[in-house]
Amino acid sequence: MSEKMTVPDNWIRFDFTNAQSFKGTKPAYCRIDDIEIQGTNWAKVFVALVEREIATQNPVLKTLYKAPLLDSRTGRPFFLKEDIEYLNCSRLSNGYWVCVNASIPSLMGMIYEFCRRCGYEKKQIVIYGVPKENAREKNGGNVRMSQEKKCNLFIKSFKELDGVEDWEKNLVNVLMALLKDFPNGFTFDDSCIRILEKSLETCVDDRILNCVKSLMFERRDGVYFLNSFIDQDGKDKLLEQVKRYMDLNSGFEVNTLYDNYRHIFNPSCIRGSDDFEDWLVDETFEEVKTTSIGKFRIARSKSYRTDDKYISDLLQKIRDVAKDNYGTIDEGKIFDKFDGFSLDFLSYIVKLKADDIFVKKINETICFQTFEGLGIPEDFSVNVSDVLDTVDELNLLPSIEVLNALLAVKLGYNPRCEYGIEEDRAFRKLIEVCYKGAVSRQWKNNVFGKDEC
Repeated sequence: MSEKMTVPDNWIRFDFTNAQSFKGTKPAYCRIDDIEIQGTNWAKVFVALVEREIATQNPVLKTLYKAPLLDSRTGRPFFLKEDIEYLNCSRLSNGYWVCVNASIPSLMGMIYEFCRRCGYEKKQIVIYGVPKENAREKNGGNVRMSQEKKCNLFIKSFKELDGVEDWEKNLVNVLMALLKDFPNGFTFDDSCIRILEKSLETCVDDRILNCVKSLMFERRDGVYFLNSFIDQDGKDKLLEQVKRYMDLNSGFEVNTLYDNYRHIFNPSCIRGSDDFEDWLVDETFEEVKTTSIGKFRIARSKSYRTDDKYISDLLQKIRDVAKDNYGTIDEGKIFDKFDGFSLDFLSYIVKLKADDIFVKKINETICFQTFEGLGIPEDFSVNVSDVLDTVDELNLLPSIEVLNALLAVKLGYNPRCEYGIEEDRAFRKLIEVCYKGAVSRQWKNNVFGKDEC
């Protein structure tokens, strides 16, 4: 940003005390020590800043491999050896991870503290944000914005400023030059801007560059692209598919969508699923959050405050679908009701979080079963109560082993083997669900003991 450039009225400058004012903003301009830092959101700005200091081998960073950036009750160091499950973390070029799972005001505080640690003075830190709310429009129930709309907004903001003539014509000329001369991406550094200006045979106003930047997708390596790398018809179909996924289950697996549509992208621009995920978030929905659940990248509705709540709702839908199908969901029904997710992911959350749903293989296909689907007989509850009465009469400890052994004697078969209940937690849940006795009981240390009064 040149000193002569006029700052738009709706830009907010970070003065190190107004972090709360940046709620609902996105980066407009960031410069640290005369080097521009680029990013489409504040987390990306923060990561780009960290990457810059890694590249310069700033010795201050050594302490952050063992200590947090800010005071933290977790005690975790700033540089993480592994990402944190369920939290938004970014992998760095040094092989470590940094957690960016924070609100925008918190990210602003992290940016300032990191700059301060790295030796920068306040006068070297120039950061502006711009409100998001005027930069989106409703479309098909989702919040997104066309390139034409973005362009019109910038024209409205800047065309009446003194000294700017033929704004629309200049903007179109720049866009056409980018399409012609930079098909594999553009970086807004001095060398690329000089090449662009040479191609146009004129200087390019900073405001036009900012407008152009807003129309482009920023890849995580800082390279910008116009949407020429994707077929428009294919893009429309992809976005329609995303809407169907969101309507069906409020989310989907990023790799599932990418595998189905990777053929519509120029592979030199969208190099893999990471680039695709960044493009998807940038291009489509502010309502969608991408997150890691185990090894899987999931796009889900931002209406969920936590990943755990989202997983809980998915599992409840599995229970509901199973109930409507006599306790068993076959592979075809799984793909029908949970389109957008892989069997691997759904099996993972079932095994991780559900003690009353089971992943079974029947006739070489995967299915999900509840206790009903396992074939638990109606009189099993009576047998459980009888066995517990026997345990009390004999003054035995109602442990998992004792209950299973006595049930095996009473039933004439081992219930865990008969119903394929391999995990202790599933057996505990079975006993808990089936027990209908008058005395209240609960599991503690694998013992189904009576509640203390």
